[in-house]
Amino acid sequence: MASTSPARISVWSDYVCPFCYLELPVLDRLQAEHAEEVEIDWRAFELRPEPAPTLDPNGDYLHRVWNQSVSSRASTRVRNTVRHTSSLFKVLKNASTIELS
Repeated sequence: MASTSPARISVWSDYVCPFCYLELPVLDRLQAEHAEEVEIDWRAFELRPEPAPTLDPNGDYLHRVWNQSVSSRASTRVRNTVRHTSSLFKVLKNASTIELS
């Protein structure tokens, strides 16, 4: 890296959003492989601070959406984690701070 201080990644993420969660393996791997060169700063960002209506975690809607959208993306994400980690680190080499949201 160009500087001696670690590159800082600020991640704005909703802790209940399954799509935000799919990025966790990439960032965990980046941190594990480049611990001295990368600093990850987690920030809370609620996508729906006051959802209306409130969704039932056991209801049909959430299960249907999970199976139609999230589950397939999670499978693809796991397969692509190595490629995404390498790409992100290449970007970090030329930046001191990155914000992800």
